[in-house]
Amino acid sequence: MKKTSKFLLIALIAMAGILPVSATVYHETTQKVTKFDYSGYTYTYIDANGVEQTAHITDEANSPEQIKALIKAVYTDRTIPGIHYAYDFNGTQVRKIDYNAYAHEGVNPENPTMRVTWNDANPSEVIPNPDLDGMTLLMVNMKDSWYRSYSNGKNFETDYMLENAISSVKLMSHFTRVHDAANPGYLFSFKGVTNRFFIISKGKPRACYWAPFYRLFEQISPVRGDGGHNSDDFIDEVRAGHPYPCYHDCTNVIGFGQSTSYNHWFEIASTGESYALNNLTIFVPDRRLEYAYNESKGVEARNNTSDYSTDSQIFKNYENDSGDLAVLPKVLMYTANLNAEAVPSTESYGFYKVNLDWNTSFTYENLGVDVPQHFYVYVLNDDGTRTLIQDVEKDENGMVRVQDHSYLVEQTDKQQILRYVITAHPINYDVDGTTVLRNQDETPYITISAESPVRTVIIPSKKYAFFTEISEYRSRYHIENSSKQMNIYKNIVSITPSSMQSYETIRPEA
Repeated sequence: MKKTSKFLLIALIAMAGILPVSATVYHETTQKVTKFDYSGYTYTYIDANGVEQTAHITDEANSPEQIKALIKAVYTDRTIPGIHYAYDFNGTQVRKIDYNAYAHEGVNPENPTMRVTWNDANPSEVIPNPDLDGMTLLMVNMKDSWYRSYSNGKNFETDYMLENAISSVKLMSHFTRVHDAANPGYLFSFKGVTNRFFIISKGKPRACYWAPFYRLFEQISPVRGDGGHNSDDFIDEVRAGHPYPCYHDCTNVIGFGQSTSYNHWFEIASTGESYALNNLTIFVPDRRLEYAYNESKGVEARNNTSDYSTDSQIFKNYENDSGDLAVLPKVLMYTANLNAEAVPSTESYGFYKVNLDWNTSFTYENLGVDVPQHFYVYVLNDDGTRTLIQDVEKDENGMVRVQDHSYLVEQTDKQQILRYVITAHPINYDVDGTTVLRNQDETPYITISAESPVRTVIIPSKKYAFFTEISEYRSRYHIENSSKQMNIYKNIVSITPSSMQSYETIRPEA
């Protein structure tokens, strides 16, 4: 069977499936992945010329053949992390996700017709549930020329979509686990140049039903429901360090691009202008539902795959019980800012006090979670090298978590120009959330980073005091003279040396 037909069949099976509903509450827990090495994963595919190619799983896939092979590699390798559970708003596990079954209430989960396979001739080749409970995200870049129209008669469940809508897919291998008790999740980092994109995750909080992503990839969209469109201020907001919320998991981001003003992907510019988003990050919380969890509307409503809340066009799986958007995935640029000043010391004559303070965009206000961060504070040397300031306060793990530092610099004969820069890193902790993950050389394990602009302060040269000689002269007239008079006056002589050498010359005679 042709690959196109195979993918169409899988999509049709997916569309025919009904999302499962269960009142079962799961309390089984598995340890969340906090570190994963993708370096050993490769896959093969047949290119457009019929030649077999081998690619690394972190390589950017740029052709329809390679994109499909990459997606299959992530789907079908059980050792690659994926989401194990769907959660409610309070963090309760409401369902353990079965990756290979479309079973719903009243249907035998073992029925092979309700399964997705990668080989139509072999229904037993099912997609395995992942061994590791975690998250694997991929960035999907779209072509600037793509605007889908429902009336053009094309079959969007086939390779047509890959060839015309998607320019590339790349796995986001850099992540940090966020151990926030109220809102745990993952931070992922993207490096590259893009204009239009959206993000997919391995697992099924909710699933699409369209090729090439099917039911096992969540498609994260920045818009509010079917009637929304992405804002024009995306690049300005994220470059300013502001969060950009992702309002729902779309069933088909590509398919909703009906016009230039109506689409569901992230877009920097309608003109096709691309930006290097080397510090673009996304926080994806654990607590997202597999289906519309709305008890007030009953089982029938929970089976409704539209997943809207009753009072708005915001997808219910990102709201909490109070209607707050507490568990929204959020995209933002990881930025760091540094302030530096030098002021005369009030305690030590001949010294200046350098005050440094810094902050990043990873704040509770931006993300809705506490992200512990580690900082390095450097002096930038004239030759471009950096000298680490060693005496910055550290916590019990040896991590710099303070966000200010002050120290004294002695004045010298010459003016001093000092330049500072900080780098910021989310701290990678082990599964207990307290033990810092480290490399073999005991340095902190760093996956995501931000760097501040360079800030400059000036320490003026030493100003030598004026040296003065005071002479008192008395002018006396003859005391017996009727016009007797005594005048007393002082002369003050001030000498300002132009250099230390002049000072040494003048001082003995002053």
